[in-house]
Parts: sequence; C-alpha cells; structure tokens
Amino acid sequence: MPATARPALVQGWDITRPWHPRSAASQQQQQQQVPSPDTTDEVAATAEPPWAHAWRVLHTSHLDRSQRVTAWRLLHGKLFDGAFLRRVHRPDAAGHRCPHPGCVDHAATLTHVLMTCPLAAAVWDWFAATWAAITGEDAPPRRTDLLLADDQRTWRPAQDPLAQPVTGHHLPALHHLAAYQRARHQPGAAQSAGAVAARILSSSRKALLGDWRLATVTIRQTAGVLSDWLRGRDPKLTREEFRERWCHRDVLCVLVAEPDAQLLIHWSAHHAVPLPA
Repeated sequence: MPATARPALVQGWDITRPWHPRSAASQQQQQQQVPSPDTTDEVAATAEPPWAHAWRVLHTSHLDRSQRVTAWRLLHGKLFDGAFLRRVHRPDAAGHRCPHPGCVDHAATLTHVLMTCPLAAAVWDWFAATWAAITGEDAPPRRTDLLLADDQRTWRPAQDPLAQPVTGHHLPALHHLAAYQRARHQPGAAQSAGAVAARILSSSRKALLGDWRLATVTIRQTAGVLSDWLRGRDPKLTREEFRERWCHRDVLCVLVAEPDAQLLIHWSAHHAVPLPA
C-alpha cells in the first residue's frame, strides 16, 4: 500500500480524523480502561454538564442562522477576539485592545467584550429589564456562566417558554455584541450601547414579523418553486404557537379582532424598556 494511502477499514479509526497507528492504539487502551458502570466515577462521567442543553436549543431553535452560528462558535471557543489573536501572533485590523473610552486600554477578551465592558454591561442591563417586563419575573443576573453558556446552576427562571434566556432573547444580544467586537474599527460601526441595543431590537422585530408571516401565509404555495425544494426550518406556524412565542402578557405584541386576528406590535425603542444611551 502506498505511504499516502489511507486504510479502508481499521479497528478504532475515527473517520473524522486522520488515521495514525498510535491514535488507534490509544483509543483501544482507553476502551479497555473504562471502569464498570457500578462505580460512582462512571455515573459522574455519563452525567450531562449543566450547559449541555444549550446545544439542543441551538439545533431546534427558530433563531436567525447568523445568530446560531455566533453561538456555535462561542461554545466551540472559535469566536476569536483581539486578545486571542494577539496570543497566537495574528494581526487584528481593530487592534488587540477594547476601543471603548471607559476601558482604559483593556485587552479585548471574550469576557470583557461580551460582558464587563461598559457598553456590553449597559446592553445586558437593558436586556434584563426587557426580559423582566416580558415575563413578570425577577431580572436575570449579569453572570458570565449564565449568559455565555446558559449555565443555570446559580439562577433558574420560571417554567415558562419565554422565561428561558437562550430561546430567542439573549442570543441576538450575544450576536450583535460579537459583531461590534469584529467591526469596531470600521466606519459606521456601533459605538454606543444604544446603537447595539437598537440593532438587537431591529433583528428581534424582524424575527417577530417573519414568524407572523409563517402563521398567516402558506409559504410553500407562494414561494414560486416546488415545495420539495424548501429546506431548513418548517415553514408552518400556527397562531397559537405564535401567541405562545411572542404575545406573552401582551408586552411585545398582541393579536386583536379574532378570528381574523391582526397583529399589533408594542415593542419599540421606548417600550417595554427604553433603549440605553
């Protein structure tokens, strides 16, 4: 067999990775050293980490694809920031420091850019107040483990569809804060918490109107192509599902004039919580 050929069937070879005899042997040794299921160590190893459900939410989420990609990259540690690029000796057009005037030349780490920067902190305070207005519950704390990994060991919301921060409310905030970090050197980039929050509001209203269109229009009959060509999310949404998703306590929007319900959107730059400065 040529040196560059790849074996067709090798025991222990993970097809997603380049094959090597040492890696195959190490995998066999690890399989042989697995403790019995009766031990407490095995039970602890099989238990899911507290943030494992975030992956399932991303898989089934109705969010915009770009927002899901941002969350996927964040969970994989692939959301490169200025501090990481400096560590691996890669140039960054925006520089390796946070450009906010209140940061005093602080390194642009993920925790700083997405959480502790004064701009990010103001955005999260606005998000928490909006979330509390929607759900009627106490506002979630501004914690890194909760907002970046949806780790709910220190704080758990009420059992309500809109009370889960990861289901469509805080991921747009993460996406636009990450976009601010990437484009902070470009002309016209958002330079204030109000500008970032306005983009979060705009994208959320766009998602709201998109779901309303799914609830009122048969997409498969108006797309102009064969219905079998339509891929991705299910293009059907009942009005009851729309009401459960967006009309909680009639804060963001309300359906009026049943049975031919019309959508009345309340969510704006001044309601339910004014945008930050």
